[in-house]
Amino acid sequence: MPKKNPVDIILYTDHGDLYEVPRFTNYDRNYFFNLNETELEVLNHFREVHKKSYFILLLGYFKAKPVTLSVSWTMVKDDLKYIYQRYFSRVPVNRRNIKKDAKSDIYKKVLLLTGFQRFNNQHQVKLIEHATNSVSIKAQNKYVFDECITFLNQQWIALPAQSRIQNIVSNALSKEESRLTAIFNKQLKGEFKDYIFGLLAPQKTTEKFDTLRYQAKDFTYGELSRELRDKKELDELFIQATKIINLAAISDGNVKFYAELFQNYRTSQLKQFKPAKASIYITSYLRQRYTNINDNLTNGFYRCVKKYKQASKSFSDENIVKEAGRLGKQVKKVSDILYILSNYDNARDKIAKDLLEEVYAILPQQELTAVADFMSNVELDKKRFIWKYYADNETTIRRNLRRLFLALEFDIDKTQPILAAQVIVAKQELNKYGEIRTIDAALIRPVDLTYLQNDDKVDPKINPFLFECYLYHRLFNALDNDVCYIHNSYQFRPLNDYLVNKKEIKELGKAMSLPILDVPISGLALNLKAQLDEKMGNASKRIIDGNNGYVVYSDRTNKIKWSLSVKKDKPKVNNDLFEQFDQIGIIDLMRIVNQETNFFSEFTHFQPKYQRTEPNVDDILACILGNGTNFGLYKIASISDRSFNSLRTAQSGSVAS
Repeated sequence: MPKKNPVDIILYTDHGDLYEVPRFTNYDRNYFFNLNETELEVLNHFREVHKKSYFILLLGYFKAKPVTLSVSWTMVKDDLKYIYQRYFSRVPVNRRNIKKDAKSDIYKKVLLLTGFQRFNNQHQVKLIEHATNSVSIKAQNKYVFDECITFLNQQWIALPAQSRIQNIVSNALSKEESRLTAIFNKQLKGEFKDYIFGLLAPQKTTEKFDTLRYQAKDFTYGELSRELRDKKELDELFIQATKIINLAAISDGNVKFYAELFQNYRTSQLKQFKPAKASIYITSYLRQRYTNINDNLTNGFYRCVKKYKQASKSFSDENIVKEAGRLGKQVKKVSDILYILSNYDNARDKIAKDLLEEVYAILPQQELTAVADFMSNVELDKKRFIWKYYADNETTIRRNLRRLFLALEFDIDKTQPILAAQVIVAKQELNKYGEIRTIDAALIRPVDLTYLQNDDKVDPKINPFLFECYLYHRLFNALDNDVCYIHNSYQFRPLNDYLVNKKEIKELGKAMSLPILDVPISGLALNLKAQLDEKMGNASKRIIDGNNGYVVYSDRTNKIKWSLSVKKDKPKVNNDLFEQFDQIGIIDLMRIVNQETNFFSEFTHFQPKYQRTEPNVDDILACILGNGTNFGLYKIASISDRSFNSLRTAQSGSVAS
């Protein structure tokens, strides 16, 4: 039997299911119990139908998942009945279990046919090394176990007993925990140590833990103020936390995982751990929380600038309509002016000053210019009203945006040196003088310059506040175009933060155990070209042989003609049958499905051994609905009788197995 691609082999996420007998449907039986010529030859080596049937059975099971199984008649009777009916219909079904020696002999042949090796001590050494590497990425039991299964699958090694793999995983996790606790015992010093040990002190209340775990609900002024306060308090702690995390070589995946553990453990549980172990979770959470704060503040800044841009545009549109209406009424006065001019027979002798006084009495000079522009179809200046909106709302805009601008660490791309320099200077002067005094006019586009200047025609100067708003606009565009990043952030960090260091590429490639990474790019390209040529050749042959109904090849004209298949009528969105049923809510539907399948039981606690109460079904249903409809927990809580805290606890504490 030719080797299957390892990724095509079924990998069960539930470890229990992986080592249980597969539950096949009739379609599965037709596929997995179908034998090719090579397998039929091996089948004929067995004399007894009893052994032949078990050979087909175990081979089919192994194709589904590469593990040696312990089976009994009662477990596999339906599959064996199918095999007897298909291959040995004239022989009565033998209800005896297969003997151990016979099963061992069958599995030897199965391994040869499928190209797998039996797990041995050498494989165990490699698996231990792979488990150690996996733990360094994410120290979660399930993740490491799955990585071990994937590794064995990629190496074409049959899975050993579950207990054997679990022992390897447990040892790898224990070694990683011991390594980290030793580092934290040594490196926790000074104020950082005092802070963490103060949190863990038995006599202290849980107030600080609750404050630390708090997550902003939205981007209102109050919530962002709290984030700014927390950022200021965590500034120094974040530096110390990052230093220890880098020293301990804790991956981003593990930082996130340990931070999740901190959120899911109760305060009383954290205080029962050894200080060094609890410190790992707290330190990881401090780093995670600080980056989340930066994300929230950046999103707040971005949304706030966008809100004012939209508000200023609406303000401009409204005022354009009003101005056009007002000037339309003033047009009538132009006829009065023309009447005065036409009735002065001695207009040449009349003093110009007196004439202008009469004209301006009807239509002031400033209005006369505006009406003249309006009559000549010159469009009203929208930008003038946009920047008027910013000038009129200076206090509110400064109050909301300036504090976010000063708190964020903008990292401007080297292609924008003027913007980068201006941001640095602006922060310094806003902190010192309360306004931007050093303005680089090169940052302002010529078409925008006049709107930022005052009305002094002799010596026009740039308004500091309007330039400040203009700078925020430039940063908004820079964030949009990925030329501006935020330090210590997840959502807005630069691309370089995602890339692997060149020095680590080889070691990472070995840890991933993917043979394709060892193939040079030139060899890979040649292989892909060969596959493409083969497919193109097969496609051409099908056209010439007339096996492709969509392409017609004519020998006489030596041309290929393309034809389209007849499109079928589009099916109705809802069949008439469904219109006969009453509609019910999605929550009621999920409850009915649960009555039939009991799928609620699959939602288990994040840390099962610490679960003391049964999960609230109503909270789980609300979480499913909130995430499934993309409303989110906060919105669902606001329109239902469920509290936000209970929903957040249910979501973070429950996982579907």
